[in-house]
Amino acid sequence: MSKAVREGRCAQVVEALVLALTASWVTYLIYKILDNARRESLVVEQQLLQASNALFVVLFLGLSAFLWSMFRLQVLSKACRKASCRQERDVGLVVGCILLPLALFSRLLVEVYHDGYFSSFTYFYAWTSTSIGVSVLLKLAVFGTVTSFRVSTLVDVVLLPIVFGIFSPIEAEWRFLLATCGRVTVAAVLTAGLNLLPRSFTIGEALLVAQGVGLCFCDLVLTTITRVCFGKHVMIGVDEVADVLFLIVV
Repeated sequence: MSKAVREGRCAQVVEALVLALTASWVTYLIYKILDNARRESLVVEQQLLQASNALFVVLFLGLSAFLWSMFRLQVLSKACRKASCRQERDVGLVVGCILLPLALFSRLLVEVYHDGYFSSFTYFYAWTSTSIGVSVLLKLAVFGTVTSFRVSTLVDVVLLPIVFGIFSPIEAEWRFLLATCGRVTVAAVLTAGLNLLPRSFTIGEALLVAQGVGLCFCDLVLTTITRVCFGKHVMIGVDEVADVLFLIVV
């Protein structure tokens, strides 16, 4: 094994360990709040139980991304070349997939701890960000590309809505449309960024930037809809509208 490959894999191990530690701490805090919620409110207990279930998806996603980048290093590098990504020893796939979901779940915990309020808006964005990571990893593992329009349509518009609509209460009924719009928006931004700015990003960096831009755009659209539907003089928060729109608690 060459020195460059060893250094790249060491970087991936350190990256995965740091994120695993963060994910474990967030999971512990959610279960700690969940134990307290059982004595206080059944609704809060159900909400936090959903958050803990979503965290299992995040942990599985991070482990899958880590194992894929470790043991299928050459295939991943080939996919990066196809996507015109900057060549690095560590493509940052683990960070790109799970850093933003962990940040959003951490924000959710802060809101529950300090404000005593479970934000459906933050939780839905955390789940959408998680599903975006699943989408990117699936595209790389199965199709070897993240920029193909046909592949993005198949995965983001057909496959994931069916799977998550069946197995996840977050996207049950019509709510899968909102998550699908988020995934499609981020996929479009990711494709445009890799095509217009070749060699400027690794896969992980491009995914983080695309999620930031795409979710900000979705946030802007939801805020605009809120003001149009409820009137610009009505003092109503986006979280309250999200509670009505998303109906996350089953």
